Amino acid sequence: TTSIALSSISVGLGQGIISWSALNATHRQPNAHNDISRIAIIGMTLVETVAILGLLISLLLLASDHGSSDNIYTHISKIGIIAAMGVTGLVIGLASTAPAQAACHAVARQPFFAHRISGFMLMTQVLIQTPVISAFLVSLFIQGQSGLASSLSDSLRLMASGLCVGIGSIGPA
Repeated sequence: TTSIALSSISVGLGQGIISWSALNATHRQPNAHNDISRIAIIGMTLVETVAILGLLISLLLLASDHGSSDNIYTHISKIGIIAAMGVTGLVIGLASTAPAQAACHAVARQPFFAHRISGFMLMTQVLIQTPVISAFLVSLFIQGQSGLASSLSDSLRLMASGLCVGIGSIGPA
C-alpha cells in the first residue's frame, strides 16, 4: 500500500501541475483552448499510468501472497518492493508532468504546431516512464525470491535490488 500511496500522491500533484499549466496557457492564448485542453488531458492520462502500474503490482503481489512464511527475512526483503515501486512511482509521477506542462505552454506560444508538439510530448512521456517497467519486473523478482530468504544477507540483497531500481530511476526521469 505504501507504493500505491507514493505513486498516487505524485500523480495527483502532477495532474494538478498540468491543469494549472493548461489554465495559464489558455489564459495566454484563448484561441488555442481546444488544443491545449487535448494536450493536457492526454498528458494527465499518461501520468496516471504510473498510479495504475503501482496498483497493478500491489494487486499482483497480494494475489500471489498465499500465506507466505512470516519470518522477519521475508518482510525485510519485501521492503525492496516498496523501494522499487514507491520511489520509482514518486519520481516518475512528478517527472512525467514536465513534458505535458511544457507542451501546454508551447502550444500557447505556437498554436499552429500543436500536433507536432503533442507528438513530441507523447514520445517524451513514454521515455520518462520506462523505469516503471523495470521497477515492476524487479518487484516481481523480489516477490518470487522473498519466501526463500533465510538469512539477513538474503533479505538485504533483495531489498538492495529494489533500492537500486528506485534510486536509479531518478536519473533517467
